[in-house]
Amino acid sequence: MLLGILIVIMLFVLSAFITVLIILLSFVYPILLTYMLIEQKPSSEQIEKEGKEQQEIRTKEVHRRVCILWISIGVFYIIQALLSTVIKDNIIYSIVRLAVLVWIVLPKSPAPEMISKGLVARVYERFKEPIQNVL
Repeated sequence: MLLGILIVIMLFVLSAFITVLIILLSFVYPILLTYMLIEQKPSSEQIEKEGKEQQEIRTKEVHRRVCILWISIGVFYIIQALLSTVIKDNIIYSIVRLAVLVWIVLPKSPAPEMISKGLVARVYERFKEPIQNVL
């Protein structure tokens, strides 16, 4: 009986910990990264050292990666919302969600590019005209 109670408590704590990690990775990290980009202003020393053109190229690439990260997280949550109607939340599902989210937000991960180019770009190209008319 006591062992069963301990196991339930441990699963609850693990589930809560995973939920906190998911929130941190899917919202807090991209929000802070985006804010950092908004506030980022190269110093005159940086511009002299790298050159203005090189600095602009690097800044555009970082902005592009952050946008792709937001797109990937959005797709992740759409898929999660669809799956949640079929799969009830349990510890294994939470661990899989966390693993996928870590794969998406890792700095050198190919996941955001794969999601953006492989899924979102195809949907956008197929429905480009109606999307542009609405937006």
